[in-house]
Amino acid sequence: MVKLLVLWIIIGVVVGYLKIRQSRQLGFNRKIEVATLTYFIIGVVLWPLILFYIFRERKTHREAYLRSQMTRTELDEELDELEKELDKLGKHNNRLMG
Repeated sequence: MVKLLVLWIIIGVVVGYLKIRQSRQLGFNRKIEVATLTYFIIGVVLWPLILFYIFRERKTHREAYLRSQMTRTELDEELDELEKELDKLGKHNNRLMG
């Protein structure tokens, strides 16, 4: 029974670390302090639930990223046109200088 409890806690700490790492990658840079330590301990105890959240958030953010890559906005089109104009001006200036 003690081995099972120790294994549960070790897995919980690893899953907690993975969740903190994932949160930091998504822009949440909150550090573990005494006030937030209780949440970390609860996460260690309930690690199967945290593991579910990790995979769900990963899937959600991946889908949002893919959707954003597929959707072109008017601003993207305007920026592409401006970039083409700047390239034309750069080529024109190079011909005049060289």
